Amino acid sequence: VSVRYRQQLLAMSTLLFLTTNTSKMLLHTPVFPKYYPAIIKLLAWHPRTVASEILPLIPAMVGPTTFMELFHTLLDLPLTAAFMEQYDRPEESMADAQFGRAGQGLDRMAPAFKAVQQYVMRNEAGIGGICIWETRDEALLSMIR
Repeated sequence: VSVRYRQQLLAMSTLLFLTTNTSKMLLHTPVFPKYYPAIIKLLAWHPRTVASEILPLIPAMVGPTTFMELFHTLLDLPLTAAFMEQYDRPEESMADAQFGRAGQGLDRMAPAFKAVQQYVMRNEAGIGGICIWETRDEALLSMIR
């Protein structure tokens, strides 16, 4: 996770740029359908300040191939925020949280945890071609369970 997510002014400037240039970017670039997970992370990190700026961008992110993944990304906002806060903590407090009350027996090194974390923290849409919550791959499902 980039430390730039923490900078509120940069987040607002980025969203203002995207809002101002939405029509041009839709015509000439795949920014919204491809990189909406990175844009949504701004909402996860600054929910009170950027929500009104992101709402007009959501229709630009929705498409025939992205609507279901975008829907799940929006549902996963609390999980995304939790993972982003985890990256923000120093390494030693993460180890304490793993075995302390916050961890509650959660093994952060388990393959299932890493698979979900990698999916939620992605910056590009369509990676792997699946939505992890809708996969029929038994190996992946057994790993997540």
